[in-house]
Amino acid sequence: MATSQSLAVASVTASITQNAQTASQSTVPAASAASTSASATTPSASAATDTLTDDNSGYPGDGQAWSDLPTSSSFGNSIYAGAVTFATPTRSGSVSPLYPIQSTVNVTFKWGYTALRVRPVNLTLNAVGPNSVTVDIAALNGSATEAVWNLGSVPTNTPLMNGYYKIQLYDQRGVSVDYSPGWMVPCTTLSIALYSPDLYNPITTVAGYCPTCFYSAGSSFREAFGPIAAAIGIAVFTSMLILINLLC
Repeated sequence: MATSQSLAVASVTASITQNAQTASQSTVPAASAASTSASATTPSASAATDTLTDDNSGYPGDGQAWSDLPTSSSFGNSIYAGAVTFATPTRSGSVSPLYPIQSTVNVTFKWGYTALRVRPVNLTLNAVGPNSVTVDIAALNGSATEAVWNLGSVPTNTPLMNGYYKIQLYDQRGVSVDYSPGWMVPCTTLSIALYSPDLYNPITTVAGYCPTCFYSAGSSFREAFGPIAAAIGIAVFTSMLILINLLC
């Protein structure tokens, strides 16, 4: 009887040990799977971080030095193109900057960039007039952010006209280049107005102009017409009296 009980106890003990080993083996793959899952999520987080980095503002918002920008590169479509903003001249509401066409007049242009990632090699600044004639203003180094246009420097064979001039600023690729992420977009949104002072002289500069002459002439006319009007009135009244007497 004692032997039978010992055998039963040994059988139960062996069964418990086998179950424990099985549970231990099942736990290890589960832990491994959890580790693998955690590892799999890491690249996703890294990819998200890369995307956020790619979407930053570019020069000068990212703090990168101008000299560190490449002169050629390519970027994905998630990257904005570089934009040009003129600090001067600027519009006043809906009114374009206005300049007289005189040899002593200078038009100063100043500009900056946003989201730029490729440094221009060189820049061209020109103006397209109302007659579609392009006037060259300056050929500049790619790092330039300012230019001065002396209106007296325009060749006499292409004189400036009264009207609006569209200002164009673009890099070495030309004014008609396609949109390219990170590269400078040609700026053609600024317009200035030019006019000839000779056509807008105040009337006070006209020879023989007399601002009070018209008023004086009106006063003289009233003074001269008064007696005439009185005489006409008396004549009409007298004629009516005579006509009434004749009819009666």
